[in-house]
Amino acid sequence: MDPAIIIGILIALLGIAIYIIQNLYKKIQMHEAHALNLNASLLKILKTLRKIDQKEMFEKDDEVGLLWEQIKAALIELEAYILD
Repeated sequence: MDPAIIIGILIALLGIAIYIIQNLYKKIQMHEAHALNLNASLLKILKTLRKIDQKEMFEKDDEVGLLWEQIKAALIELEAYILD
């Protein structure tokens, strides 16, 4: 087999590999940016819920107290997820 044909095939494969790698890299960057934005939004929500919790507005009400305890449990799970 002619070395020029082999070199041509290798160059074509290299070009395809570079194209694939660039597309995957762009997707990774997009997903990473989305994850960082989501993390920032969740941290904002976490701070807001902590602020509400400090005022103890809901804990003292019997009807809302149970719901508030469930929200606090979800908040603890969310905090563990965000801070990992």
